[in-house]
Amino acid sequence: MKKIKTAFLLLVLLFILSGCGNKITSGKVYEKEFIPAHTETQLMPIVSSNGKTVTTILIPQTNIVPDKYYIKIQSAEPGEDGEYKKATYSVSEDIFNQYEVGDFYSHEN
Repeated sequence: MKKIKTAFLLLVLLFILSGCGNKITSGKVYEKEFIPAHTETQLMPIVSSNGKTVTTILIPQTNIVPDKYYIKIQSAEPGEDGEYKKATYSVSEDIFNQYEVGDFYSHEN
């Protein structure tokens, strides 16, 4: 049983890590996206029990989401499948304003 759990855990880790590779860090800006600050309201369930019945109450919770700035880049050359590699980076407002569509952008980690 322990070997099965270990094998399953390794399989899950390999699956997770497979999504981490080959992300480009520099390329041509093909799109810029600005999402203005806004609020989001979610209903949070609160469950209570008196021993006989269970009651669920939905309480609204409001979150303030700040401005978001994204720069989307693509590789200079298409891959073997003819598709360009693409990546999206969340950046500060200053960096967002420094670049225009068509500019070369290099993301520093």
